[in-house]
Amino acid sequence: MTGPAMEWHERDGVSWLAWEAAGVRAAFPARTGGVSPPPFDSLNLGLSVGDDPAAVAENRRRLCAALGVPQERLVVPGQVHGVALAWVGEHEAGRGAFDAASVLARRDGLLTDAVGLGLTVSYADCLPVVIVAEGTMGRALATVHAGWRGPVSYTHLTLPTIYSVQLSVVAVPFKKKQQTHPLTKQPLFSPLPTISPLPI
Repeated sequence: MTGPAMEWHERDGVSWLAWEAAGVRAAFPARTGGVSPPPFDSLNLGLSVGDDPAAVAENRRRLCAALGVPQERLVVPGQVHGVALAWVGEHEAGRGAFDAASVLARRDGLLTDAVGLGLTVSYADCLPVVIVAEGTMGRALATVHAGWRGPVSYTHLTLPTIYSVQLSVVAVPFKKKQQTHPLTKQPLFSPLPTISPLPI
């Protein structure tokens, strides 16, 4: 089965791989267009790797500006290579977006159904994945940091799961008209696509 493809985008020197499907836009940024010096050059988005926090703040500002996503709408987990996830909503908007002190501590994944909330996870040598599901209760989105422990432990999940990397993935659900089957009028499910390039 094939699905929506991914395509490279660039704005103001910031590059990212973009994907859109099932009412969710996801961005997987490259390391270009930032201000961090070596060895973090240049678009390091992680506050936990020893980079200058002011440089990381500027890098995050640049990424959000390029994506057109308000930084105060991001939610950032405090990843520990564990298996704990957090369900987030409007109350968590901005957590970890501007500082390390306000991250959702000891969480390696986020789940939401809140429209316009930007879920992030960081990755360096781990796997970034975005999964979206629609069901009788609406659309759900997850971003999950997939180190070696996570994929082994998450095999029991019945909720959708999204994985990502000291780059960050930003995934944002947006309102979209529910599509229905032309004969049964039942909501259509949007499976995880295979990965190949497409503009959003």
